[in-house]
Amino acid sequence: RSVFNLMKLCDENNIIYDLNESPTYTNAGTYMVYYQVTKTGYKTVAGSKKVVIIPSSPVITASDSKTSGDWHNTNFTLSFSGTGYPSGIYYYYGTTENPSTRGSSVAISSETSGTTYYVNACTSDNNCSDVSNYNVKLDKTAPTINSPFSSNGLTKIMLSTNEIKEVYINNVAVNINVNDDRSGISTSKIDS
Repeated sequence: RSVFNLMKLCDENNIIYDLNESPTYTNAGTYMVYYQVTKTGYKTVAGSKKVVIIPSSPVITASDSKTSGDWHNTNFTLSFSGTGYPSGIYYYYGTTENPSTRGSSVAISSETSGTTYYVNACTSDNNCSDVSNYNVKLDKTAPTINSPFSSNGLTKIMLSTNEIKEVYINNVAVNINVNDDRSGISTSKIDS
């Protein structure tokens, strides 16, 4: 078994490293590492190796701070971000698992009971992260309420006699229909 001496290790900027250190890359991207190996009596071997650091999956954040799968009731924006991303990272989003629209955000304004947006981050040479997703639910339409009440309280009951001083009503049944076709009703309550 022979021992070879590693004479040079350098990066694409020709920064030379010795055996005690080596190039360190922390940001996503493609880098070239150049090497030279020598041993007395042997031919010197030199070469390079491409090192690809793929971006981590992007973080998807809603402008109203709600999380994936929560109901939104107004228009909002999904924004995409990540850590360790240099300026050469691009985001692609869409409603399929292979997003193709380039951008760092998308405005959501169409009502939906559940549309999944997929997002990935890619380097300039198309090395892409795993896909992140966000389940969009948007319901801007208020529920409908049908009741025997006016907007100011109970409907007035007119009595046409002067002899009645007080009226007591027992066991009144009040039927209220509350409906929301998209996101549903979380609670409905009648106070007396």
